[in-house]
Amino acid sequence: MVAPVLEEEAIRLLDHQLENCDLPLLFDGLANQTSLQRLSLTSNPLKVDGHKDKVFTHAVCQLTQLRELSLQRISKYFSNEMIEAIATNLPLLEELLIWGSMFNDGTLKSISKLKYLRKLAFESRADFTSDGSMGYIKTLAPGNRGLRIHIELGRTNHFSKPERDTTRRALNREIRGRLYVHLCADSMPEPESDHSEYESDRSEEECDQPEEECDQPEEKCDQSDDDNDSTKEEYEAKLRDQEAAFKAVEEKLIADHTAAIEALKAELEGRLADLQAGYGRVKGQLEAQLEATKTELGATKTTLESTNTELDTTKAEL
Repeated sequence: MVAPVLEEEAIRLLDHQLENCDLPLLFDGLANQTSLQRLSLTSNPLKVDGHKDKVFTHAVCQLTQLRELSLQRISKYFSNEMIEAIATNLPLLEELLIWGSMFNDGTLKSISKLKYLRKLAFESRADFTSDGSMGYIKTLAPGNRGLRIHIELGRTNHFSKPERDTTRRALNREIRGRLYVHLCADSMPEPESDHSEYESDRSEEECDQPEEECDQPEEKCDQSDDDNDSTKEEYEAKLRDQEAAFKAVEEKLIADHTAAIEALKAELEGRLADLQAGYGRVKGQLEAQLEATKTELGATKTTLESTNTELDTTKAEL
């Protein structure tokens, strides 16, 4: 019943939640719902085989308007390549909850592209290290302010308590973020029936008591909803301010260059006027000299003519 609805082009959903769904039947229809902003999928028991993961990932990557994405028991074979594809194609994600068995430092590197992410939960045992976590923190942007990270670690993890404390302080210092860690058995935990929030509510048989990973309860140390909702707006406002400042600098540079060009033009015009004036003076002097020479030549001609007359007279007398 769901697949035909998803495939109908006239229907555009904003929020969609499915449990115990037959995912392969939804691939084509899911990719058609490009207006979706919130998507929660749960497949129980697991129904996506490893070779179909890329097909499913491709379908999800078409939902470029997603803000919230929850994938429960969709596949335990999610690779860092698939996580990176999701992060690359869904840049507006603010919440990401994902279940799998291959999460490591490479996963954090892939997720670092999500610059508006404010809640990140790995609903299964992860293998993170201090270096990987600190490296991820260095990539966070203003849009990640108030980020809550929920992870589960097995007893044989490489992320010690002192290292987690250091990471937690760095996360809080950089973006007022919070890190919540739950120490669980090395076996893959079963997800709880309610996944609307990622809390430490497992029984003692399933999970050890959670560490005191935060100085205050989550509801106190998290940013308020209003603060979280305004983070993106604040970030966009800062971008607008930076663009305005850049434009002002650009306009000033153009004005300065224009003034310099005008000054150079005036200087060149002044020099040209001086050259033209000098040329006029030299021309006048040469014309005067030419007239004087013409006068002298006229006088000489008159003298010669007079001399010729005298010679003719003398010749006649002889």
